[in-house]
Amino acid sequence: MSDRREDLDDLFGEGAGAPEARTGPAIALSVIGVLMSILGMACLAAPGGIPVLLALWWIERERDRVANGYLPETAGPIVERTRRLVFASLMFVIVLFVAQAVLYCFGFYEGLGDLIFTGGPVLRAR
Repeated sequence: MSDRREDLDDLFGEGAGAPEARTGPAIALSVIGVLMSILGMACLAAPGGIPVLLALWWIERERDRVANGYLPETAGPIVERTRRLVFASLMFVIVLFVAQAVLYCFGFYEGLGDLIFTGGPVLRAR
C-alpha cells in the first residue's frame, strides 16, 4: 500500500520525489531521425522526418508541463536546450530532404542505380 502512496505522491509532485523533465526520449528520437535521414540519402526516402517530428511533439509536451507549473522552474532551461536541439535536427532533416530532391532532379539516383545494378557505363561498354 505504501508503494501506491509514493507513486501517487510522485505523480502530483509531492513527497520525496519531485517530477523531472523527460528529455531523454526527445533526444533519442532526434538522434534516430537524423541517422535515418543520413542513411536515407542513399535511397529516395526521408523516413527520418517522422522520429524528429515525434521528438518535437514530445518536447513541446514537456514545455507545456513547465509552463503549467507541473515541473519546477529549474527544468525550464533543460527543456529549452533540448527543444533547440530538436529544432536543429528538424532543420538538418529538411536540408537533407531538399538535397535529395536536388540530387533526384539532376539524375544522381538514376546514375547511382545504373552503377550499382548494371555495372555502370564503363563496364557495359566492354
